Amino acid sequence: MRVFHFRTFGVGTIHHAFIRDVTIMETAAPTAAPPLETSSPSSLAASASQAASDALDEYITASGCLVAGSSRGAAVRRLVWGAHPTSGDRIDVLQLTSPRGGTAAITTAGARLLYLREPGSGVNVILTPPSLAAVAADGHYLGALVGRTANRVRGAVVRVGDVDYPLDANDGGASLHGGRIGFSRRLWTVASADVGVSGDGEQAEAWVTLRRHSGDGEGGHPGGVSVAVTYTLGPGGFRVAAATVNDGGAGPAVVNLTHHAYWVLATGGGGAPVSVLKDIRLVSSCTRLVMTDAACVATGELGDSPAGLNLTGDGPLGVAADCFLVGPPPPVGKGVSTAARPVVPGAPGHTGGGAAAAATALSTAALPAPASLAAPVIAPSGTDHGGLQLLAALTSVATGRRLRVWSDQPGFQLYTANGFDMAVDGYDRHGAVCVEASAVLGTEEATCVLQEGETRVQTTVYEVLPPSGG
Repeated sequence: MRVFHFRTFGVGTIHHAFIRDVTIMETAAPTAAPPLETSSPSSLAASASQAASDALDEYITASGCLVAGSSRGAAVRRLVWGAHPTSGDRIDVLQLTSPRGGTAAITTAGARLLYLREPGSGVNVILTPPSLAAVAADGHYLGALVGRTANRVRGAVVRVGDVDYPLDANDGGASLHGGRIGFSRRLWTVASADVGVSGDGEQAEAWVTLRRHSGDGEGGHPGGVSVAVTYTLGPGGFRVAAATVNDGGAGPAVVNLTHHAYWVLATGGGGAPVSVLKDIRLVSSCTRLVMTDAACVATGELGDSPAGLNLTGDGPLGVAADCFLVGPPPPVGKGVSTAARPVVPGAPGHTGGGAAAAATALSTAALPAPASLAAPVIAPSGTDHGGLQLLAALTSVATGRRLRVWSDQPGFQLYTANGFDMAVDGYDRHGAVCVEASAVLGTEEATCVLQEGETRVQTTVYEVLPPSGG
């Protein structure tokens, strides 16, 4: 069973989610539009995120220290990026290289993914901040590992047993993504043993593990936990595997992590991202909808949901941006009849999520105690994705580029960058989309509590397929 949480911003905003136990049926990528790499290479070079990734990738390749693998295959390089503008702490950046030439960069500031570049073309498929100073100032969680509790917790209070714990409220009356100083604003560490290359030849994978301890009371959260997140780049895509252990001694702990990359599947003239509200076709395997209120907070109720979701607004599908689609998306140029389910008329953008298990399921695994957790925390699984289920498949109508999201989590949040303002923070509103796999929103008390000695493992794979991909 899968759940999808969907939120929209606007007057009378509603939040939702889905649960489903059927297989995703993807439609063929559109063939009318030429591939992005060949149709507008100058536009890609002009985009701010592409230019930032070009510069940083070249810098790390030239100046970084090779700490695992070889210069001709899968490899890990490490570089001191600089001092944090506020704390003065040393900030490192690590570059993962796949055998086919794709690269990813991760920083110890917020355990953030800074860029993800396709093999061959070098196309960067996520939003990339232009500098370390921009990372420090970022309030949009670009590429960050988000926690200790992802998304909005109603009333900034979580109940464990019969005890209420007030959390740090940073979004109206709710606690969002861990509060004002969540995991995205914390310093993470990478020991010399926490990098490596696994496998051989074209199947080799490069990985790095980042760690931190979150003490009892951090952001108001009960219990102390140690977190180890392993990022892996290989032929199967970009893998995020986070293991959280309740250290013991402080009672039950609450934790719900997610990854917050902003995916850019198309850019237009001048390098500006194409609005996802006019471009992205999304198919989800979710069958239930997580209901939300006007403040985008999950109510805990689950409603019926469609099998497919259209984000195209007044784009090629000719469907209003406030509609869900039941069943597969219609052919390009065709409208929607009674299959459309209105949500919020005129709502500018979407926020929501989905799941692959029962709403009360807790994904746990028996792992060693924190002191003996050796990297990689989660062994790389290659292209079979280790039995993960396909939560969502997104396709750019403009380019045919696709994003598949595989996970062991029971839900995901969909966010279409509604809060961006080019004049304020340099990013286009609706220019990217987040797919945040996590526990079903509104069920934190039932699904996110770790007793002393327990471990929770959350694994998600993001697989990007270029227009000519399989």
